[in-house]
Amino acid sequence: MTEKKTPHSEANLIKIFKEKGLNEKHFPKLYAYYKHCFEELYEYEYKNWTEDDYEETGDSAHKGALEVIDIFIEAFLKEKAKGQGDEWAFAVASCVEEGEVVYHITYHDIKKTNPELAKQELLIHSGTFGGDENFIKHFIYLFEIEVVFKDLEKRAKKYSEIYKTQFVVGKSKIYTHEYARLLSSGEYNPIYCEEYAYAYDKAIKEGKSEEYALEFAEVYGEELVDIKSRYGISEDEDQINYAIEKVDVYMTVWEYNQKHNLKNFKLFADIYENIHFNTYYPNELGLQGIKEEINVVILENALKQYNNIISKKHTDFNK
Repeated sequence: MTEKKTPHSEANLIKIFKEKGLNEKHFPKLYAYYKHCFEELYEYEYKNWTEDDYEETGDSAHKGALEVIDIFIEAFLKEKAKGQGDEWAFAVASCVEEGEVVYHITYHDIKKTNPELAKQELLIHSGTFGGDENFIKHFIYLFEIEVVFKDLEKRAKKYSEIYKTQFVVGKSKIYTHEYARLLSSGEYNPIYCEEYAYAYDKAIKEGKSEEYALEFAEVYGEELVDIKSRYGISEDEDQINYAIEKVDVYMTVWEYNQKHNLKNFKLFADIYENIHFNTYYPNELGLQGIKEEINVVILENALKQYNNIISKKHTDFNK
């Protein structure tokens, strides 16, 4: 095996850097990156090729390292031309991934050490697409989520279009955002988007917590889309009202569970719902009185039945 070659000299690389119009402050970092590329490429050559394959091991590494640094410089200058800072531009240029994921990785890597800088750089990046305020807001929102999405520009543009349409017809900002957020993703039935946004907006306006609003909106959306998307019953008022009542019953149980942390929430929810509907819609004459008083009785009966089942399971387990 021939003697290992060394990378091009720093003087040779500096000449290339100057021809590219790079700032001298970046030369040391760029040369270090070039050397790293050369060493990795040469190591690969040295281990995988013989003198029968190459007359001189290292020739390909020299060529390859120069090609890599050329690609790096092109990507770096492209980011700088957009107004991005040095750290962002270096990170984008050195990322081994391709496409939108490069920017997602760059943002979250910088965020780990300098959240404020990451935020500033992302704002610059989001402004390079020519979108309006709603576009930028949603584009940044998508980056903040720890999931790598595809077609971020397309989704943010769609969000902006939907947002403006809904706002013009008088929808609240809360409803408009939730509806546009879901519909622009392309992952949900439009009916679900409408019902989710309505429920979330309703909960927030009623002073409910964020946790409550999220739970309510999801359950409400799922129940209503199930009814409204079925052929033949989409306009069945009784079915729709029944679905809404089911959601209200579920949320009553959900709130109770938040306070009392039941061992088996699903079991209690099923028991409560069954007693609720049997009480309010009995085959024969049911309980009479004020709704609040009837609900107290329903809760008492549900707890009694629930505790009996839990107690029996515990007893059977210990036998």
